[in-house]
Amino acid sequence: MNEQTKQLAREAEQHRQLSLRENTQVPALLPERPGLEFIVSGETLEADYLRALKANEPTGNQVQIVDGRNTRWKLFNSEIHPDLETATRTIKRWYNTDMLAGGGLMILGNCGSGKTHLARAIAELYGVGAVFTSEESFVKDVQGTYSNRAGKTEHQIMNRLCKAKLLVYDDLGAYQTDNTPWMQNLYFQLFDGRQDLGKATIITSNLSLAPQHDGREVWIQIEERLGARCFSRVMGQVGPANVVDLFNVPDYRMRGF
Repeated sequence: MNEQTKQLAREAEQHRQLSLRENTQVPALLPERPGLEFIVSGETLEADYLRALKANEPTGNQVQIVDGRNTRWKLFNSEIHPDLETATRTIKRWYNTDMLAGGGLMILGNCGSGKTHLARAIAELYGVGAVFTSEESFVKDVQGTYSNRAGKTEHQIMNRLCKAKLLVYDDLGAYQTDNTPWMQNLYFQLFDGRQDLGKATIITSNLSLAPQHDGREVWIQIEERLGARCFSRVMGQVGPANVVDLFNVPDYRMRGF
């Protein structure tokens, strides 16, 4: 471990202790430092580290955990497309400003554009208190309560997601259903509940805010998916400056084919 890494670890721990003393509820990004694009103050350690510590299990090297918080972000190559560079700038600004005020972020794009990677990277940076769920998982968890398979009530599931400090809701619109009113009711409970509590939310989707013609179909609008009432609430929390459009980014999984 070189001296620079030791110094970064010491500074991260100092900020963590300071934030704990001040009872800071939401971490904030510090200025960029050599070798670390992001260090999060407040709850600096990974959830896995804290769980291992509580269970008296091996925790590994704390410096590696602190240094590894931005691993997913570092793996993301924004230079391959100008829209990705714009996206990273938007995310950095949102993370340091609007997120702290409970604002929303929407990342839209086709399959393979990097939506989920970016969303997971933000949750990884935030650390303890961030919850990631896909729409498929969310709906199946709720449905499981109807037959008591989940061992939880719908209220418990919704309460956990509503109270999470940061929620990443991945792939909005992915769940296929003919019961639109039921789905829209779930959306409203979740997103309206989080907004009432002042909690920041990230939504990813391959649906667009306006119809897109690809020669085969017209993409369903997010407004039609959420319903007018919920759509108004969600977009009011997000705001036009915090919509990341990646629809022009090619599918990275198809490179080389």
